[in-house]
Amino acid sequence: SIAIIKPPPPTESFNFPDDFRVNTADQGEPHFIKLKISLGYEKGNVALAAELGDRIHQLRDIINLILAGKTKDQLSTIQQQLELREEIKASINHILSEGKVTNIYFDEFIVN
Repeated sequence: SIAIIKPPPPTESFNFPDDFRVNTADQGEPHFIKLKISLGYEKGNVALAAELGDRIHQLRDIINLILAGKTKDQLSTIQQQLELREEIKASINHILSEGKVTNIYFDEFIVN
């Protein structure tokens, strides 16, 4: 039998105005990561939207540190990219007080 699952409710997005460009943790041959990231959160949570804007520099720092700790090989598969999303989400949610980020969206993902 086929189970019918309701789609998740729509979310709002917080878009970082600038790309993330970070050198990887690879030794020897240099590589870099270039990402455009958006954060999804509960629709209508005005307090969280304001908090994300107020904490933009903290959020960028958290994401930059996570990315800088990865090697090119740790970001090569879809599974690894999904795990990266979860790691970013958990780290960001740890500092938020007005709600939680529910999704991490990679609008662009380049590893060179």
